[in-house]
Amino acid sequence: SSSAVPGANGSSLALSGITLGDAGAYDVIVSNSSGSVTSSVATLTVTNPAPAITEQPTNRTVGTGAAVTFAVTATGANPLPYQWRLDSSPVAGATSSSLVLASVTLADAGGYDVIVTNSYGSVTSVVATLTVTNAPLAIVSQPVDQEVLAGDAAAFIVSATGAPPLTYQWRF
Repeated sequence: SSSAVPGANGSSLALSGITLGDAGAYDVIVSNSSGSVTSSVATLTVTNPAPAITEQPTNRTVGTGAAVTFAVTATGANPLPYQWRLDSSPVAGATSSSLVLASVTLADAGGYDVIVTNSYGSVTSVVATLTVTNAPLAIVSQPVDQEVLAGDAAAFIVSATGAPPLTYQWRF
């Protein structure tokens, strides 16, 4: 059952300030002294402009020093500001659709989520857990034997991985 749109009595119907309640089927009855005819139905679909998350961040497990990226995909009316959080506390400067942690430490472990907001509302992603494991302490590049002339200089170099901070003590 349809009802008349108040004040809509011309050959066109202009709607402004569309709301979800305006969604539906529209038709028009044109009449004159000879009778009336009804148009076909035109459907107005109104999408919700509030933000919605269509791709959630996922759990990650990495060793110390690894790079990690959390990402989210959201829809809704622009602009869509983002704010990433670690254990419910905002991460400074983390205001885009992805969060990049260049070299994680044990302190970076925890639950990450993001709040996406626009003028129609906000939505919070699921919590993605970052588990950081201690990378095993290992020497990845050993010092190399050298032969030099008396009076020259020599340098021994080692490269190691493991949970920072690494400390070194050379022995002779």
